This record gives sequence, structure tokens and C-alpha cells, in this order.
Amino acid sequence: NYRPAAKLYLRSAFFGDRNEISHLYGKTGDCFYRLEEYHRAIDFYNQAATYESDPLKRSDYILHKSNCYLLTGNFQFALFELLGLPDDLPNELLLKKNFMLGLAYFGSGQFETSEKHFKLTLEGDTAKMKEVEKLFANKKNLFRPNPKKAMILSMIIPGSGQMYAGDITNGIYSLSLVSALVYLTIRVAATYTWLDAVIAVIPWMQRYYMGSFIHAEEIAIKKRAENRNETYKEIFTLLVD
Repeated sequence: NYRPAAKLYLRSAFFGDRNEISHLYGKTGDCFYRLEEYHRAIDFYNQAATYESDPLKRSDYILHKSNCYLLTGNFQFALFELLGLPDDLPNELLLKKNFMLGLAYFGSGQFETSEKHFKLTLEGDTAKMKEVEKLFANKKNLFRPNPKKAMILSMIIPGSGQMYAGDITNGIYSLSLVSALVYLTIRVAATYTWLDAVIAVIPWMQRYYMGSFIHAEEIAIKKRAENRNETYKEIFTLLVD
């Protein structure tokens, strides 16, 4: 019953004691967070932080707001909020801040900084620190496949970029299709004229040739995101264990 509760909290904030407004906005944000309506939760956590006079409570609302940004993939906004928090927070809030900074930097592709903040959450646990270092040292999962390399490979040999990115089926299909169109171009030119080949076949070959390297880049981007997500899951499991 989070939605009716949110309406009740909002009504109380509008008609109630001004000293309670920050708390009530925070509770409203919690309701929308539970409903997975993170953008609305962000608005109310922001209002709660604005009206809150206690620095620690304000920091807590900002952490909740930052968490919503992370859940919606807005890593730069999360970084903006988190980096504005003081460094002299109580240990519990400081651990949350560093953990979220690790997530935000990881999502932004700033892996060295992400590793640093994740390690700060481990509070000297050398065994887990070594595990984190090992996960970040696996460059294959963080940086490969390279989308630009995949695109260039498919420009040189259609389908090779898809194969490099791990999609063998699409690679073979692309290579076969473009090869067939090249053969058809030559046959039409030999049977009729090169002008006929250019008019009849080249537009199709150009379409599928360009589609090949564009698709190769897209496949590589998706595959790299999957690899990074696997690393992220391993890090998350290690840190929360």
C-alpha cells in the first residue's frame, strides 16, 4: 500500500507541522522507491534534503537520492551528489558513500577510481582487497570487445567484427550475404554492363556492407556491457558478503 501511504504523507506535509516536512517528504520518497518509481523518489528525497536542517539527516537523504540515480543509470548525476557530501561523515554513512562512489565510477567507466572507493569499504580486509584487485585486473571483461575494432574489422572483411565480438552466427551470415552480393555484381556486370550492376546491385551491397560494420559495433558494445555487468555482480557479491 505504498501509493496510498505516499498520498497520506504528502497531505500531512502540506497541512502538518513545518518541522516535520523534511521527514514526511523523505517518507514519500521511500514509498516511491518501493514502487520503483525512482524519478519521483528523487524529487522527494531532494525536497527532504532541502528542508532538513540536520547535516547528517540531509546527507542520508542525499545518499538515498544518489542510490536512485544509480538505479536509473544516471551515474554522472550520482557522482555530482556524492562528491558534494562531506568526508567527515559517521562511519556507516561514509561506507555507503564510498560504496556508491565505487558503483558510480564503475558505471562511468572510470575503473581505477572505482576500485579505490570499493577498497575503502572493505576497512582493511586484505583478502577481499586482493579479490577486488584481481577482478579489476581482468582487462578482458572491462574493455573487450572493443566496439571500434569490431567496426573496423567488418569494414575490412564483412562479418569479421561480429566474430571478434563473439557472435559467430551473425558474422557468418554477414560474410555470406555480402559475398553473394559481390558475386552477383560481378555476374551482372559480365552479363550486361557495369552500369547495370551499379544500378541494380550496388545499392543493396552498400546497404548490407554498411549494416555489417554498424551491427558489429553494436554487438561489441552489448557484449562489453555484459562482460562489465558480470564483473560488477562479482564485485557486488564480494563486498556485501
